Amino acid sequence: MKLRLLILFFGVVLGCSKSNDDTSADLQTDAQSACISEAPLEIPWMKELIATMDCGKYSCEISLMHSVYEDQTVFYTLITDPFCDYQAHLFLYDCTGTMIKEMTDQESNEYLDKLYLETLDGKEVQTKLYSCNGTN
Repeated sequence: MKLRLLILFFGVVLGCSKSNDDTSADLQTDAQSACISEAPLEIPWMKELIATMDCGKYSCEISLMHSVYEDQTVFYTLITDPFCDYQAHLFLYDCTGTMIKEMTDQESNEYLDKLYLETLDGKEVQTKLYSCNGTN
């Protein structure tokens, strides 16, 4: 009888505990999240995004920006040099580096105009996390 109770007890305990694989996956996702990291620029997907900015190849300042789109934290690259003429075409990434939206040129302009108007109202709506060229 005691043996049956002991087997039943361990069966319940092992069946209810979270597996190590699930815990590892949760920790890896947390470690990859730019929203909670103390050093978001050191996260592998952020490093890859910075590498796509072609730093040193052009003279215009290019920046990695942090903002909010439809109540979700997003990251994107943007030419932030006032002396360079360009057409923004934004790719928005979530905290784990998943692209959540590719904006058309018009959507990009409307989004950036909205951020600019909110800035004029005194709101801090976007943050420059990294930049290269131009002022480097």
